[in-house]
Amino acid sequence: MERGFTLVEIAIVVLVLGLLLASLLGPLSVRIEQQEIRKTSDQMEEIKEALYGYAMANGALPCPDTSTPPDGSSEPSCLATPPACADGILPWQTLGVERADAWGSLFQYCVTPEFTTSDTDGTCTDGNPITGVYDPDGKLDLCDNGDIKVQTRGYNKPPSAIDMVTKLPAIIVSHGKNGRGATRALGGPAIPPPDPATAVDESENLSDNGVFLTRHYTVDDLTCNDNDPSKPYCGFDDIVVWLSANVLKYRLVQAGRLP
Repeated sequence: MERGFTLVEIAIVVLVLGLLLASLLGPLSVRIEQQEIRKTSDQMEEIKEALYGYAMANGALPCPDTSTPPDGSSEPSCLATPPACADGILPWQTLGVERADAWGSLFQYCVTPEFTTSDTDGTCTDGNPITGVYDPDGKLDLCDNGDIKVQTRGYNKPPSAIDMVTKLPAIIVSHGKNGRGATRALGGPAIPPPDPATAVDESENLSDNGVFLTRHYTVDDLTCNDNDPSKPYCGFDDIVVWLSANVLKYRLVQAGRLP
């Protein structure tokens, strides 16, 4: 006489299949996220080269797009308060690059204002961001250094972030998979920004003070506080890429845009 499966046997089979499926989906989701990170990083390297190319063709960097909603065109001029960083959306139309990262968010773009105006008089004067005295002619020349800096933190959570690189002319930011604080490419509800009281590191990348932060990837934790050594880091998945003032000026000299 034939005997069918009992409920217990069917439940065991379902459980085993569920465990096998979970074991496959876990690594798959990790691989997909790694691919998205790699794609976005490649996009940002292309954007960096497009910015260098734009400067070589025009003698200066473009201003960010600050229109609402963003249309991808650079503004004709840009100022910043404080003057360290003119912040906005990457002018993707002006540069001829992709507008959004792998998660559908527009790239953030910040530029030192004096790097957006070509110098034609040959004078060489540099500003002083410490005292707030900036280049008198407000134009890009060989003496200029950017006013943007990037900080970082270690895995052991030092009490405060440390300078990683300074005197940058421009920076590009992707707000990663969590997209907190980013502008969505296709509209829709905005993703709430990180809590500046706890998620200090991601919040830094939304402030227009000319200071940005990059560090290792971490996931959200309900008890997190980036500034409290006794608590875990908050989620951080921002990707930050910057331009070098020295590389930019070298390319401008090579292109005959600077004396």
